[in-house]
Amino acid sequence: KALEEIHQIIDAFQKFKDVDPNRLSLVGSCLTGGFVLHASLRPEIKAPVVFHHSFGLTGSGFPEECVGSVKHTIQGHFCHTDPLCPPEKVDRLEEQLGDKLERHDYDLPHMIPHLFRFNEEGKEAYERMLRFIKEKVYE
Repeated sequence: KALEEIHQIIDAFQKFKDVDPNRLSLVGSCLTGGFVLHASLRPEIKAPVVFHHSFGLTGSGFPEECVGSVKHTIQGHFCHTDPLCPPEKVDRLEEQLGDKLERHDYDLPHMIPHLFRFNEEGKEAYERMLRFIKEKVYE
């Protein structure tokens, strides 16, 4: 049901007047941010960005049977202290996705997106995300 809703949301965004329906980006963070991994199966999602996803309780949080269907590089931002997205989970995701995951690790407290403006690593993550979206969606 949740995946169906994600696809319905994407379909709705594609109908907005000023949106190119073939060039979208999605950013997911924290507890529910893993939806971006599943949205990356759609070709119009050119710049999927995930911040320390917590989707899935085992493995990487991304089903093995979906790996070969990822359309574009996923930019991932991860911190070492997130109990719901520990380094082992990120390592497994990287093993699955290979060069389809642009991985960035930070020595930040949990909640990277909530710290964008409060420290240098948070600002770096924010700027890196903006560059990625600009490169993949607008150029």
